[in-house]
This record gives sequence, C-alpha cells and structure tokens, in this order.
Amino acid sequence: MWKRKPKYELNEPITKISNHRDLPVGCEVLANFNKDEDSSIMFVKNNGFLSILEVSDHTLKDGTPFYICAQTDVTFTFLEWFPRALSDFVRPPAEGGLHAGAMITADEDVDGEMLSICRLTIPSGYKLINRSRCYWKFLGTKTFREQSVEFEDEILFDGGILKWMESGEWKALI
Repeated sequence: MWKRKPKYELNEPITKISNHRDLPVGCEVLANFNKDEDSSIMFVKNNGFLSILEVSDHTLKDGTPFYICAQTDVTFTFLEWFPRALSDFVRPPAEGGLHAGAMITADEDVDGEMLSICRLTIPSGYKLINRSRCYWKFLGTKTFREQSVEFEDEILFDGGILKWMESGEWKALI
C-alpha cells in the first residue's frame, strides 16, 4: 500500500479545537466571517498560534445534524504574509508575477511553516496549504496530508477577510 510522506519536517501539533462553541483553554476568537447562514471561517488565537477554522453547522434534509470544524494552524506571521503573497500571485508575469496559467505558488517558509497558495476554480477562490502540519484526521497514522483552508473569492474580498488581514487590527488582539 502506498504511503504519502511529508515533504518537510513536521511541526508539533498545537491544541485541537473540536467545537467552535467550546474552545479549549488558551483559545480566543479573533474574528468570524460568515460564508452563509450555516458556515463560517473563524480566526482563533490558540496558545500562541493562529488556528483558522472552517465551520459548517446545519441539519441535513433527513433531519440529521451535520457539523464540521476543520482546523488549519499557522503562526501569526501568516496574517501579514498572505495579503502580500496573494498580491504577488495575481501580479502579471510582465510585472514579476508567476508564469501565465500558474495555479500554485512555490512553497515559502513563513516563520517555520512551509506555505503555498493554490488558485481554486469551482468555487472561485484560493487555498492556503501548510505542508508543515499534518491534517488532524491523519495524525498518528502512517500516511500524510497537509493542512489547508479554502477562502472563496466572495468571503475573501467582499466578506472582509483580506481587508481584516491588511488592516492589522488583529495585532492588538494577540
């Protein structure tokens, strides 16, 4: 059986957040951005790190409750890096941007986390990939999958996530 191995040395896991309504000790919500009435992206201070939560909480048509709290962990440096990296990503090749048709950036060491940005097409947006941390479901297994979080264009640009990052108001909260 094929086993996927990490490309880089992995960072130690930080505190797992299983439920956004019951945060562990040392965790505090910095910002919450609603994608729709049932889902949101939350930025949580997590014991000296930043956890980005993709939360979906609704009831299926058959009445079954459905809850997901997916967690991607980075350092706070990410909040300064991402707007600049995104700007570089969309810069035309003639102005020093990626080659025409590029869909993913090279991995970049951001305060000890190997990060890259990938363009998404359906739905349109961007995915942050952290190759230095294992997806929570695979911790303790013999295979690897990096952590990632998707920012759809609507919530990133119109919903205020990028503006919040660029404003730096989060600095007073950490």
